[in-house]
Amino acid sequence: MYSTEEHAICDLFLPRWNRAAFPRVSDARILLPAPTARLHAAPQSVDLAAVTGFADGDEVAAFYGALTEEKRLQFSQLNELIELRDPASGQKVVDGYTGMPRGFDRKPMLVFGRIGRGGRAMNSPGRIPLVDEEHCPLTVVFRSSDRATGVDETLIAVGSSGCWRPTDLTHFLQNPSAYLR
Repeated sequence: MYSTEEHAICDLFLPRWNRAAFPRVSDARILLPAPTARLHAAPQSVDLAAVTGFADGDEVAAFYGALTEEKRLQFSQLNELIELRDPASGQKVVDGYTGMPRGFDRKPMLVFGRIGRGGRAMNSPGRIPLVDEEHCPLTVVFRSSDRATGVDETLIAVGSSGCWRPTDLTHFLQNPSAYLR
């Protein structure tokens, strides 16, 4: 019953940051470093409060705050890349999925996509796991259909569901067209 009531209240008031609603990526993008930043540039400092423009901003802010300056820049570049793939996408934090590349099952993720029935991400242009550990480094996960034809198998890790991630994030950010359709 509570779910029905929540949906009715969300339909009535249209809360911007409800988990079932996707804020647009373009709304959050202005809070990140300038899109012209690249890995060869000096890492930029970004105000931690800026990431609260994301859905579930506290969770994203806690993750972002634990990153090194280099990883913060990469996180920003991943957000920019995903926005370029689908500017109309929104984003939200989910508890995780199964079938991900090794080590990333059931990890919290910042998911980009269009809202579908029941609040599910549809046609996701990318997912950023909110982890950065030795065996689970900062990365991005894409659908199998986003993979470029003939991509070198040594450059990616594939999950049981067919989704994949680049194994070298720096190389991926410098050469996304070598990986993506």
